Amino acid sequence: DMILVSGFNVYPNEVESVVMMHPGIAECAVVGVPDEKSGEAVKLLIVKKDPNLSREDVISYCKTQLTGYKCQIAPIGATESRPNGASKRHVFLGFGRVSF
Repeated sequence: DMILVSGFNVYPNEVESVVMMHPGIAECAVVGVPDEKSGEAVKLLIVKKDPNLSREDVISYCKTQLTGYKCQIAPIGATESRPNGASKRHVFLGFGRVSF
């Protein structure tokens, strides 16, 4: 998988690895979504470990750990859990409409 953001390659696995180091996140998935300005944007979907974790906390963390074009994150979807045994990205896509 690869997301093309303004001509730059963003690999979901790389972003997911960084995001999973955040202590307030239990699980995450990164997908590409259409974006008028950049062609595609990074969409980060998470399962919170910390119920007080905010969108701003996650974006701020990403900005300290990732290159700028990898942090141009579309609205983040968040949930407390996902169905057991389901494929991570496919299930998370259904949670994309859930927000902080």
